[in-house]
Amino acid sequence: MMRAFSGWGRSTLPVAALLVVVLLWGSSYVTIGAFSVSSMPVPTLIFIRFTIGGLCLLIAVCATRGGSTRTELTSGIIFGGVLAVVIGLETWGVFGTTVSNAGVLVSVTILAVPFVERAFGSQRIPRASFLRAGLASGAILLLAGGAITGFTTGDVLIVLSALVRAVQLVLFSKVGNTQGTSSLHISAIQMLTVAAVAGVFGGAYNLPSTLEKLEPGDWARLTYLGVGATAIAFGLQLWASRQIAPSSVALLLAGEPLVASLFAAASGQPFEGVQYIGAAMLFATVIWGTAASFSGERIGPKPDISPKNSAKQPPD
Repeated sequence: MMRAFSGWGRSTLPVAALLVVVLLWGSSYVTIGAFSVSSMPVPTLIFIRFTIGGLCLLIAVCATRGGSTRTELTSGIIFGGVLAVVIGLETWGVFGTTVSNAGVLVSVTILAVPFVERAFGSQRIPRASFLRAGLASGAILLLAGGAITGFTTGDVLIVLSALVRAVQLVLFSKVGNTQGTSSLHISAIQMLTVAAVAGVFGGAYNLPSTLEKLEPGDWARLTYLGVGATAIAFGLQLWASRQIAPSSVALLLAGEPLVASLFAAASGQPFEGVQYIGAAMLFATVIWGTAASFSGERIGPKPDISPKNSAKQPPD
């Protein structure tokens, strides 16, 4: 056990950051569920959420240092475009399926990441990563009640979003791990890019009529989604994804359905039977993955220690 946690100093902050992300995203399901498509169209919800998040990060950028570099701008736009696809598919999918189905199908990301990671790079992925991915997916299935019911178009959209998210996590590690770039700057550009895409696809057009219908409680939920589940969560995810391997990131984020189920149970939804077994399995698998990260198992790409780069350190 001591050997497993020998890399504690290097990995504890990224792991802790991802656990905060899991908590924020898990709680966002209940928050988003409080809206309806008729009162809050999907593009408008995404537009408002990511505009709030992007502006928060933009304020932080202005408070730290000057303008963004060309590399940061390019990376932020690329990541924002990919994230816009993920969020769009996922949000439309959630409105078209059950919470239990969504929780199971999101785990496709965990299964896909090791294969995408292998396709993008030449490094060998440990067999344990594939085993943990399978165990986590099975645990999420049990957490959802042991079955997927009534496969719908919404379910297809969730699966597509999970596959794109797997590519996104690997891109964070490969493209985002560039010397001299700031996660804060990239995250701000990423958020504003998503807001711009949502605005073009109807988010801005429906904004005036939507704002007229909002009540104080709706503004509170939107603020939480924009600041907590967007600015803080996506910023931490990008930063952590540059520190540890994509497969480890995907496994740690597998705790999101567990947190969502706990919040759903707290709001009155039933939680019993095989769901407890699934929760225990998922918790144990995430702990296993966390220990593997602490031990240094495939923690990100190997740093460039050539003379020309040995003195350079990213400003994160």
